[in-house]
Amino acid sequence: MQSGIDVSHFQSEIDWRKVQRVGVSFVFVKASEGLTVRDPMFHMNWEAAGEQGIVRGAYHFFRPQLDPVKQADFFLELLEDDPGELPPALDLEVIGNVPADDVIAAANRWMKIVGKELRCKPVLYTGSAFFRNTLKNSTAFASNPLWIAHYTVGPKPLVPSAWPQWTFWQFSQQGKVFGIDGLVDLNAFNGTMADLDKLCIRKLAPMKIGTSA
Repeated sequence: MQSGIDVSHFQSEIDWRKVQRVGVSFVFVKASEGLTVRDPMFHMNWEAAGEQGIVRGAYHFFRPQLDPVKQADFFLELLEDDPGELPPALDLEVIGNVPADDVIAAANRWMKIVGKELRCKPVLYTGSAFFRNTLKNSTAFASNPLWIAHYTVGPKPLVPSAWPQWTFWQFSQQGKVFGIDGLVDLNAFNGTMADLDKLCIRKLAPMKIGTSA
């Protein structure tokens, strides 16, 4: 397994050189939420993590009560000409007083738009219990890589039945990583570095001279 983290403005300013030194292989960076929320640290985190050779994926926090097409367009606009290396992720963890079937349909619409634009299968981030209970173990995203949130002392997460296995696992919200003040989410990738490279939608740009010292 490969070690990773996910970050947003809640982590404030990060020393990505130190993060890279302790063996973090990948990061998911919050880009947007709903129709209007741009994470204020996105571009800083995005560029700095890439400069240190950390494989990056951007994520969007989905608000089911808002137009999924406009949410997809909003997210893609923030990526500009740098979509990252990992497929983008949709953070699906709230229902927003919307019927479960409508939430699933809206999220699937976002997935299709973003996937078509970036020529990939976006990653679905969701909580194990939330997806199994609130979203009725839907099979709508079975072909998308799964990033599952499940905080357990066991050796593996509880995976919804639509997937044979997990791709990414957020196993802690209480992590400590050198270079980050405060707590950060800890993640694992279910495979080798070569497997992670195969999942990427493009290669990481060469590290800038002087950034690895």
